[in-house]
Amino acid sequence: MKENGMTCRAFRSSNFELLRIVAMIMIVGYHLANHGVINMLSDKAYNIYSTGTTVNKWATSFWGIGGEVGVALFFIITGYFYVKKDKLSLLKIVLEVVFYGFLCTSLAIIIKLFGGNIGFDIFSLLKSLFLPVTAGVWWFVTAYVFLMFMTPLINLYARSINRKGFFALLIIFWLFEYSLANFCGTIYYELQKAIFFYLIGAFCRLHLRKIKKSNNKKWLLIFFFACWGMGTIVCFFFGQYSICCNNILRQKVILKLLSELKTAVIVPACAFLLFRYFESLNMRYNKLVNDIA
Repeated sequence: MKENGMTCRAFRSSNFELLRIVAMIMIVGYHLANHGVINMLSDKAYNIYSTGTTVNKWATSFWGIGGEVGVALFFIITGYFYVKKDKLSLLKIVLEVVFYGFLCTSLAIIIKLFGGNIGFDIFSLLKSLFLPVTAGVWWFVTAYVFLMFMTPLINLYARSINRKGFFALLIIFWLFEYSLANFCGTIYYELQKAIFFYLIGAFCRLHLRKIKKSNNKKWLLIFFFACWGMGTIVCFFFGQYSICCNNILRQKVILKLLSELKTAVIVPACAFLLFRYFESLNMRYNKLVNDIA
């Protein structure tokens, strides 16, 4: 792939590559906190979570939105760079997923043969081996691949409308296809989420100027950390209400509202603010950063 006559691999902007690294750290932190502490401990995971110290709970809550923000950033970056492209290739991502599907399945079988507990059934292993892209084993890959199939049509429409029309499209998509879809739990929500953040990246590329004033860049970071702090607080109270509540109906309502506030408002705000900040950085090419990314 080439961008402005230069090979993307050799000349990728280090500011965006650094952002990818930050997004990866967010996602790993989220998985350590949520899948390592909250979701996967046992059927009574939140009861075990409740035995932790206040510091532990806040540390876990700090990473509570990291996964969603990190994933959003990857889709925004994709939209930012792909909205002006007409030809896309899925070969690399498909080959990577096939390779890791085979590797993970092989390791799981070896661990199982030696008496280990892999935590997956045989059908999950078969899906990761034979249908790693389309079976939803890794939801991000499935959503990404289907998004790429839709990208030519999305790009065609995105480039044909003016700024006001695009902004209206974003608002409508955010309200119905992202926020309401999350609240209702639609079947294709992961794909809808991918399209929404792809559109944000496309909008930034087509209709927003890069922020150059250093004072404005500082405000982006200030608002980002404020939103991240709000996300931490929301995740903390989500954990508290998940542990125990005398009124089950009240508990469900509060948890649903906290979840919607986090996903529909805080996550998009964090992703957009952080993306705009890194977009504004004038970094020289850094081989170490690009190699790590």
